[in-house]
Amino acid sequence: GSYLLRFDRGEDVVAGLAAFAAQEKMPGASFTAIGAAEKVVISFYSGRTKKYEDMLIKDELEISSLSGNIGWKGDEPIVHVHGVFSDRTMRTFGGHVKRCVVAFTCEVSVFVVGRKIERGYDEGTGLNLLQ
Repeated sequence: GSYLLRFDRGEDVVAGLAAFAAQEKMPGASFTAIGAAEKVVISFYSGRTKKYEDMLIKDELEISSLSGNIGWKGDEPIVHVHGVFSDRTMRTFGGHVKRCVVAFTCEVSVFVVGRKIERGYDEGTGLNLLQ
């Protein structure tokens, strides 16, 4: 199945997708989204330090593209998102998205998969990888 979701001003798309996945008890999904944001936390994962380097941006931004998947680690839904954002000068930037707070609207197309997507900790990378 599939869903078309709308998130409104002040809602966090990442947290909202996790809550929706839990509510619908979906086994897993992939998604794409467009819209506008007022606050984002994007990250770069350093393979050397095995840590995320976060950047908080509070500004009006176009969500040029968000894409990712929804899986599970135990009983917890894990929303893995990457995104590209643009500012008023049309400069773009992106990375791993930890938070994406909506400015006006965000439209998300969710495509549910037929089997459970599970994640598990990988010692070599320090990440929760698809199993």
